[in-house]
Amino acid sequence: GATVTMVREADGWQLENGEAADEAKILSVLERLTAMRGLWPVASTSGSQSRFEVSDDAFQRRLTITAGNGEEATLLLGSSPGYRRIHARNLSSEDIFSVEFATYEVPVDAGEWLDKTQLQASGINGLTLQDAWTLTAKGEDWLLDGVGVAAEDLVSRVAELRLLGIFDGDESSLGEPRELAVTTVDEDYTLIFRHDAESDEYVVTSSRVPGEFTVASYIVEQILVPAEMLLAEEEAEQSESGEGESAEGTFTPGISQ
Repeated sequence: GATVTMVREADGWQLENGEAADEAKILSVLERLTAMRGLWPVASTSGSQSRFEVSDDAFQRRLTITAGNGEEATLLLGSSPGYRRIHARNLSSEDIFSVEFATYEVPVDAGEWLDKTQLQASGINGLTLQDAWTLTAKGEDWLLDGVGVAAEDLVSRVAELRLLGIFDGDESSLGEPRELAVTTVDEDYTLIFRHDAESDEYVVTSSRVPGEFTVASYIVEQILVPAEMLLAEEEAEQSESGEGESAEGTFTPGISQ
């Protein structure tokens, strides 16, 4: 009973609610379908369609492809006769074929078609966690309110933020919002993180794309850190560096007796 729809717009593939879809995955499926061939039908009678689960009202997947001119083609995918093979029938024909394909390649969960990288960014040169801290790039270094800190890992987690899926849970289970302002060489935008008590993951929204998405807690919790932690990491790095220099500077060769 589930349905998922992807539409190709001028700026790329999108899900029905406007979220960016995984274009590489969609094109891969379309290429597989274009190359699909059935050598000979395994059955050609209407009575066999239910047995192979490719009838008009009983199927594993119903895949409809619409061209720009409105022309449609519908493929019914049914039972599997073996590993990575499936029974398939074009809706316009009675012939049923065994083809190389699998239902898991066309999931009906919209989150499986989501572009998981759409919130990633490049050229970040500033981050501000509301009511907490501001990070500013200075050359290859990062300053926390003017003080040098070790923030490279935190910035990388923001730049490489990867989504888990689309949030479809209960809004009442979400905690207080934490706002992160991001400045890049090209644009400024904000990310809002809220903890989902029900799933123990985080929900993120972005000012530059529509939708609510889920993100792994362990990633977000390494972004929403207090300023003291960034300063402590910098002090730890300096301490380790200082110990190494001291050891090297005071080394004395042993004198044999």
